[in-house]
Amino acid sequence: MSQIVKKLGNGGSRIAYLLKSGYVLKVHRYRATRDNQVEARIYYLAQKMGVGHHFARCRLSPRGLVMEYVDTSIRDDPGRGFPWWVRLIDKYQVGLTRDGRLVAYDYANLWPQEPTIWYDGLRYFLLKEDSTKGPLADTLRLFPGVSLK
Repeated sequence: MSQIVKKLGNGGSRIAYLLKSGYVLKVHRYRATRDNQVEARIYYLAQKMGVGHHFARCRLSPRGLVMEYVDTSIRDDPGRGFPWWVRLIDKYQVGLTRDGRLVAYDYANLWPQEPTIWYDGLRYFLLKEDSTKGPLADTLRLFPGVSLK
């Protein structure tokens, strides 16, 4: 595992560090937090569904979640026109990867405050399919008690 170069910042439940390898390590601040596991699972499912390019690449490690570095400075540009799917990401937490892809970098809280936007977007975003079977059903299992009907 690469050495920590510097602390990038604190989130609600995690601390992010830049690693010497150029990747980011997200470490839980509280033992009960499952954000790293949820984020890894969402990325895995998104890859299976062919929409993984919207999410920063990540994997679980013994130390936390290792994620590709994302430049978040574009969030400071109020005039920038973002694609529609950015509305589905909590607090519009998106940025540019080193290879220029626009991705979500914090998607553990993928369920936004506006369910109508999410329901419509989710149907389109995750393969336009019946929510009772297939990859969309796998994703909805992450959110018990929620239905798209």
